[in-house]
Amino acid sequence: MKEKLFHLNYLFIIFYLSVPEKFIVRYDTMKTYFEEQGVEVIDYSNEVFPDNCYSTYDHMNARGAKLFTMMLSQRLHLNP
Repeated sequence: MKEKLFHLNYLFIIFYLSVPEKFIVRYDTMKTYFEEQGVEVIDYSNEVFPDNCYSTYDHMNARGAKLFTMMLSQRLHLNP
């Protein structure tokens, strides 16, 4: 679960983006299956990016996309 914090004047609002358990279970099952088949799974699902990397609460903007692309390129040993 990811926690988001919003500041509206003097009011702070915290909410959690929750993913239904059945999707998490299915993802974990598929991830394990592929790993057992020798497929390298690159999992950034728990990666935390700064708020200024998002255009909405769950979609990256250009800055976030660039940061993610650099991280993935480094992981894959590619030059961006």
